[in-house]
Amino acid sequence: MMEIVQTHDFEKIEQLAHIIWKEAYEKILSDEQIQFMLNDFYTPEALAAQSKEGHLFLLLKYDGIPEGFASYSQIESDVYKVHKLYLHKSLRGKGAGTMMLDYITAQVRAAGGSRLQLNVNRNNPAKDFYLRLGFEIIESVDIPYRHFVLDDFVLERKV
Repeated sequence: MMEIVQTHDFEKIEQLAHIIWKEAYEKILSDEQIQFMLNDFYTPEALAAQSKEGHLFLLLKYDGIPEGFASYSQIESDVYKVHKLYLHKSLRGKGAGTMMLDYITAQVRAAGGSRLQLNVNRNNPAKDFYLRLGFEIIESVDIPYRHFVLDDFVLERKV
């Protein structure tokens, strides 16, 4: 059984990120960039700071075991952004990602939001998952990030 819970267990998110990020990005990003971003975004301190900035964190549990996580926040009066959505590869294709997005969408709608956005690396196969769920590419961006460049699509859908 899958369930989604709000969390402040930033140590668990850090542990999951170190496993999931490597498998998700090993063919897209260099090991150096993966490690740099994990150290910058996924320490308990960095996650706590994101929480203080308004990010809401979720854990996806499968049979009681955390197997994925997500975060989202309000970025404009009616626009929310999914900052993170990561699942163990064993859950991909089993409805877990859709379940997470449905949960976030329901929360956004209840809060009065009308649009949901996210960024996805242009070379990430997850882009196709988001497009199947009704997201549309609204922009292509190159975001300078220290000595790296994040080459992303910005996707959006109405909620």
